[in-house]
Amino acid sequence: MCIRDRLIWEEVPLVNYMNISHPFLENSKTMIREMIRQHYNHPSVIMWGSMNEIFLWSKEGARIREHPDEAYNTNVFKVAGVLDSLIRAEDPGRYTAMAIHGSNHYDITGVAAIPQVLGLNLYNGWYSGEFDGFGRSLDRRHEKYPEQVLFISEYGAGSDRRLNSLNPRRFDFTGNWQRLYHEAHLRQINERPYLAGTAIWNQFDFSQPHTGGSIIQRNQKGLLTWDRKYKDSYFLYKANWNPEPMVYIASRDWTQRTGTNPNAPAGSGYHEVIQPVDIYTNLDNIELRINGKSLGVKSPDEIAKITWEVPFEQGINVLEASGEKSGKPYTDRLEINFTYRSHLLKDESVPFRSLGINIGGNAQFTDATGFVWEADQSYEQGSFGYIEGKEGEFHKDLIIYNTENTPLYYTFREDLSSYRLDVPEGDYEVELHFAESQDVGNGERTFNVSANGNVLFDTLDPAGDYGFRKAFFKTFTVRVTEDESLEISFGKITGKPLLNAIKVSRK
Repeated sequence: MCIRDRLIWEEVPLVNYMNISHPFLENSKTMIREMIRQHYNHPSVIMWGSMNEIFLWSKEGARIREHPDEAYNTNVFKVAGVLDSLIRAEDPGRYTAMAIHGSNHYDITGVAAIPQVLGLNLYNGWYSGEFDGFGRSLDRRHEKYPEQVLFISEYGAGSDRRLNSLNPRRFDFTGNWQRLYHEAHLRQINERPYLAGTAIWNQFDFSQPHTGGSIIQRNQKGLLTWDRKYKDSYFLYKANWNPEPMVYIASRDWTQRTGTNPNAPAGSGYHEVIQPVDIYTNLDNIELRINGKSLGVKSPDEIAKITWEVPFEQGINVLEASGEKSGKPYTDRLEINFTYRSHLLKDESVPFRSLGINIGGNAQFTDATGFVWEADQSYEQGSFGYIEGKEGEFHKDLIIYNTENTPLYYTFREDLSSYRLDVPEGDYEVELHFAESQDVGNGERTFNVSANGNVLFDTLDPAGDYGFRKAFFKTFTVRVTEDESLEISFGKITGKPLLNAIKVSRK
C-alpha cells in the first residue's frame, strides 16, 4: 500500500559507531536483505540507506570530531562498500544512500563517495554556527564534488511552546528561534536547485534518553509536539508546499504575552505596546485587523511570510487575517491575552501585582497556571534587574529533576551580588529558585541570602543540601517601605552564588 504523498528513505540501524568483527558485518548484511525483501514492493520507498553518522562516536560512546583509530576507519570503508554493493544487487532499481554529519572524515576515508545519494545532516544555527553556514557548506561540497547527488537528510531546531522571545537566540528553545531557523534554511534550499531533496528533522517531538533542554528526555525538533499539536513552524511549510489556499497567524505558540512601553511617563496608565506578529500564507494579499481596526494590506515574501508590527492593548486582543483566492475568502482568527506592565514598578496607575523573572534567560516562559515569567535584564532605575554576575545555562545533555518548570532552571545567573526590584511600598511574598548546574561536592558552592539587609539564609549549599541538578525554591515574606527597593543580596562564602528564577507577589 502506498502512503499518499510520501517518499521514503529507509535504512538499517547502523548509527554512530560500528563493531569491528565478522559477525557484526554478517548481521548488518542480514538486516539489509530483510529490509529490502520486506518492503521491496512498497511504492513509496525510493532509497535504501546503509548507515548514518557512523563516525560520530568513539568506541566509548563519546562524540568526537575525528576518529583516530585507523583500523576502524578502514573497516568502515570496507563495510560501507559491502553493504552498498549488496543493496544494488538486491534492488538495482532504487538508489543507495548514506547520511553523514559535519565531519571531513567521510571524505578522507573515501566513505562519502560510495553511495549513489549522499545525505547531509546539517544543523547550522542550532548546535553551532550561523544560519548562512548551511548554504556555504552545501556550495563548498557541490563545487568540490559536482557529480555527487546531495540530499539534506536532517535539519532542524528544537522548540518549546511555553518559551517565546522578542530577542531569540541559538539553543534557547523558543518557538521564535525555531521559526527563524526554518525560514532561513528554506530560503537557502530554494536557492540551490542542485539539491536532490530535503528532510526536516523531525515531524514530531519524540523521546530521547539522556537529553536535557527545556523538556527533559525529549528531542524537541518536531514541527508538531509530542502529543501531535501543531507548532507555528509547521505552517511555514504548509504555506510553501501545499497548494491549498491558506492563511495562518503564527502566534498560536504565544497567546499569553507581556510587555512594557519604556517611553510612557509615570502616572499615564496603560499604553499600547508594539510587538511583531508573523503570518504565513500562499494568498496574494492579506489584510490584518486588531480588535476590528485594519492595519493595512500586505503581500507575502518569497517564503510566504508577512510581518506586522502590532499595537497590543491590555487584555484580550483579537487578530483577524483575511484574503481571497478566485473570489473565495479565507480567514484566520486568533485571540492574544496581553498583560501590560509599567516600566516603572512604583507607578500606581498600573498597579503592581506580581512579577516572575526567568533569570539568565532571554525568553518569556508560560507555566501550567498561565503565569508568564519575563525575560531577565540588567538593573534599570525604577524597574528591576540583576547587579553583576554572568548568565549561563545547563549543558544540553543534563537533566534537571524535581520540577515541571524546567525552563526556569535551564538558565541561571551566577556570581551576582544582588537582584533589585523598585517595587512600591508593601508586603511581598518572594520565591527564589535554584538548581546546582555543576557536579560539585558539598560545600564547594555556598552563599548567604538577605533581603534589604535582613539575613534570610546563613548558608545555602545547593549541591550539599539538595544535590546536583535538583531544582528547589525558597519562599519568604519581606516588608518594603516607601523610600526603599526590594533588594535580594547574595553573599559569597565558597564558589559563586547562583540564582535561576525569582517571583515577587504583592500581598
